Amino acid sequence: RVINPVANEIDVSVSKVFSRIDSHKIYLKIDIEGSEYGILEEVLNYSDRIVGFAIEFHDINFLQEEFRSAISKISKSFQLLHAHGNNYGGRSEESGVSDVLELTFSKNGTHTKAVNKLFTPIGGLDSPNNRKLPDHSFSIIN
Repeated sequence: RVINPVANEIDVSVSKVFSRIDSHKIYLKIDIEGSEYGILEEVLNYSDRIVGFAIEFHDINFLQEEFRSAISKISKSFQLLHAHGNNYGGRSEESGVSDVLELTFSKNGTHTKAVNKLFTPIGGLDSPNNRKLPDHSFSIIN
């Protein structure tokens, strides 16, 4: 389990993971059920070695300040390519934004066209996490 701070012998730090990888073309998938906020800053310390990543953010509407701060830090080195609302979680009645967002980022400058407006879901790409419920629809303006 990758966690910050390391709590016991089965845990490993982000720095330990990166020390084992001899590459500057790393793509990460971060889906750690709410612990993403705790490791993100340490992950971003290795942004020079990361080409992109997919991350699932939890409790977006409850942790709005933490989420905004995380996006601000990420945006210094990466650009948003895709967003999908996980329909297993709820959504804000006010904004319509899902409580759980799956976001995909790429290193700044690797795509010639920045995403200024993003509508989700995208047909042929996205599908509901819970197929018994409709997918969450919303737009993001960068």
